[in-house]
Amino acid sequence: MVRSAIGQDYPSSKFAVHVVADNCTDSTAAVAAAAGAIVHERSEVANPGKGPALNWLVGRLIDRNEPFDAAVFVDADTTLGDRFLLALDERFRHGAVAVQGQYLVRDAFQSASTALRFCSLSSRHHARPLARTAVGGSCGLFGNGMAFTRDIVAERRWTSHLVEDMEFQLQLLLAGVLVEYEPRARLEAEMPTTLSGSVTQHRRWELGRLDIVGRFAPQLARIAMTGRSPDGAKRISRVAAVDGLLDMCVPPMSLLASATVAMAASGATLAVIGPDHGRKGAYVGAGLFAVVCVHVVDSMRSVGAPSEAYRALLHAPRLAAWKVGVLVGSRAGSKSAWIRTQRNAESPAPVTVHA
Repeated sequence: MVRSAIGQDYPSSKFAVHVVADNCTDSTAAVAAAAGAIVHERSEVANPGKGPALNWLVGRLIDRNEPFDAAVFVDADTTLGDRFLLALDERFRHGAVAVQGQYLVRDAFQSASTALRFCSLSSRHHARPLARTAVGGSCGLFGNGMAFTRDIVAERRWTSHLVEDMEFQLQLLLAGVLVEYEPRARLEAEMPTTLSGSVTQHRRWELGRLDIVGRFAPQLARIAMTGRSPDGAKRISRVAAVDGLLDMCVPPMSLLASATVAMAASGATLAVIGPDHGRKGAYVGAGLFAVVCVHVVDSMRSVGAPSEAYRALLHAPRLAAWKVGVLVGSRAGSKSAWIRTQRNAESPAPVTVHA
């Protein structure tokens, strides 16, 4: 990550790479420093997590009067495209205050699991942000490749929420700030090579999303009706509010596909019993499933997916069944624990902290 950041096609005097070694007990700080980063070692065992670490670093830089116009947040398992900063720079020069880059999968075809994640993120991290931006919505934040003006990061703080990026984006939306999507700012991150390796990650996302829906849906619904912020002080786009509300409530693609297949199958079964009992349900279910399939394939086409990606879709039924199981487990799980996703090169034992 540090090498890809320092090697940007961008004037080296115009940016600096800072790394937070957050409660690290390994050689993270030494490796990052050797690669050319400015390393900040944070030891706050009682207050761990990504949100507190980002707040700590931003506060540290502001207290030191570091001169920066914008801050870009990148995960440690990520590589940046050569023109990542150039693309963001252009977006900020045209008035943006919050930007999300195109975040896809590194080494996407080393396993069926990573290939399926590539297919999924081509929709979630590219096609949908393009559409949301086109209709006047906020494209969303995905926790990696996010960029903000100095004022945004100085005035607002991240929390220890399970999906702190989604929460941050919705807080911005309630304040009338839209996140813009910049597909030319490309970055790729490591994904677990097995489905079992990403259980904790998916469970964290679903637990967090359920909590976010409960907290923000009523506020966005009121904005959609009134066109004003919750305190009534600022006008906010109703389109952006409706878009944010729908996006947070839409279930994962695998669940949508499973539901449409189940609808078509149950309708076909009823049609066998009597022509008038299930034929319409079968047609509607099959039609909706076709729409999901077209959306997925068109999203893959939009990112230039190779033939391996389309072959990976043969494993999609297994992924869908697995995801349904994770969702069921998420609803039954605790909302107090945060478990860091195990990296592919690590030993099997994950690191557990509490937020």
